[in-house]
Amino acid sequence: MAEMKSDLASELHGKIGDKLYRTLATGKILVTPPSKEPTFVDEKDRDDRDTRMKGYGGSGHFASVVNDAIKIGFPREKRGEQPLGKFMQYNAKTLCKSAKNEKGELVRVYDFKKMVVAAGNLLRANVTVAFDKATGVFTFTQEADSRGGTRANPNDRVYALIIDGVNEDAEFMLLRERSESGGTSFSVPEWWDKENLFVYVFAGTRTKKKASPSICLYPAE
Repeated sequence: MAEMKSDLASELHGKIGDKLYRTLATGKILVTPPSKEPTFVDEKDRDDRDTRMKGYGGSGHFASVVNDAIKIGFPREKRGEQPLGKFMQYNAKTLCKSAKNEKGELVRVYDFKKMVVAAGNLLRANVTVAFDKATGVFTFTQEADSRGGTRANPNDRVYALIIDGVNEDAEFMLLRERSESGGTSFSVPEWWDKENLFVYVFAGTRTKKKASPSICLYPAE
């Protein structure tokens, strides 16, 4: 790493050629070589590394699909904490693995039943869901829960997340408040893969400062 002072530019950031540049608050410019790829004595170690990284990358990739849900499902508990970071904390090792296909290429393999889109100490809501494959309609049925206290409030909001794991699309919707009963329906888009649908529900406070753990209700098995 080297320091420099430039009369030609007041600030330099990023990569130029094979060097990385960063300008400090003092005006000094740090010049560093790019990070080197790790070396492996055994080629299997490289393959294992690539497989793990492909899995981690898949979890980060899918966070953008469920972003609307995790912004509410993972409330910030301390300064600097972000929903993406908490999503990765809960999912990086379990949501996505990688495996080689028949061509020897690494592909992502998701286990959506294990995906967590909300976490916290609120109590879960009384919601069930049924799916009519013929019509492509999900029906949510909610039973009223009027409990109060630190883990449940009658005005908590109940949410549902429906995802198509193949087409990587999602619908995030508000069902109703915890103290209400009723039914809500959602028609799956025609182009969604009806054999790879997953439904999650969780509750959150109106202030969006607390959430319950998410539950994968569909498929049930």
